[in-house]
Amino acid sequence: MKKDIDQAAAKTELHDAGKENFATALDKTDELAKTLGLIGTPGIIVMPTTGATPKNITVIAGAVTDETSKAATEKISRPL
Repeated sequence: MKKDIDQAAAKTELHDAGKENFATALDKTDELAKTLGLIGTPGIIVMPTTGATPKNITVIAGAVTDETSKAATEKISRPL
């Protein structure tokens, strides 16, 4: 798996072979997804870029409707 990731990443300008461990990042992402109860795809997390708290983060497991997307977006706009 690491070899495949490194090969794909090498095609981008962002990859610096040997300095990044993509397998570790994927393992941590997988662990987080399992902790959040996300199985299968998609899994969406909507949160502000700064000041994220449990009150302004929405975790959506599965397909996202327009209504769900709008509600999640409004949630990050509300004052804490």
